[in-house]
Amino acid sequence: MRALRLGPSPKTLAIIAERYVSAGKPDRAIKVFLSMHEHGCRQDLNSFNTILDILCKSGRVEMAYNKLFRVFKGRFKADSVSYNIIANGWCLKKCTPKALEVLKEMVESGLTPVSNTYNIMLNGFFKAGQIDEAWKFFLQMKKRKCEIDVVTYTTVVHGLGVAGEISRARKVFDEMVKEGILPSVATYNAMIQGTWTELWIL
Repeated sequence: MRALRLGPSPKTLAIIAERYVSAGKPDRAIKVFLSMHEHGCRQDLNSFNTILDILCKSGRVEMAYNKLFRVFKGRFKADSVSYNIIANGWCLKKCTPKALEVLKEMVESGLTPVSNTYNIMLNGFFKAGQIDEAWKFFLQMKKRKCEIDVVTYTTVVHGLGVAGEISRARKVFDEMVKEGILPSVATYNAMIQGTWTELWIL
């Protein structure tokens, strides 16, 4: 009886790709992804998003965008997760204008941004120290009646608190409660951290 050839699983190949990236060999990681089918593994949207995420979280968003996303987004039918990964990659590098371009691309492709998309952008603005931009973005979200969840409010409360905008952070917290959104442990921690920041400043 002929023996079956069993190739590595997609999860195994993802681990291999991650190891290459950690070792400073991202090009090898991309080759692993591109050669998956040669090892009996199916290249699909999930594996596409996985390699994008590995590259972006390692600070190689340019490579992820130029060598994979732009080239293969049509083939793998990039979804909101794909766009969110790239947007977050740019935000991690504090390149919020690039992240906004990705958001625009997402809309132009016919996809509707989800709450996580907006939360990524908000967090990106705050991490980049762009407090005014973050606040304007938050106001635009409310104006356009975008979905605002506990993560959104927590991100804003935390960002304002860290920036020393304690009064505004408290107003956002009160608004959250008024809207019937239950604060999480992270929300309370953000308020506590902001209060301590204010006390140290005083």
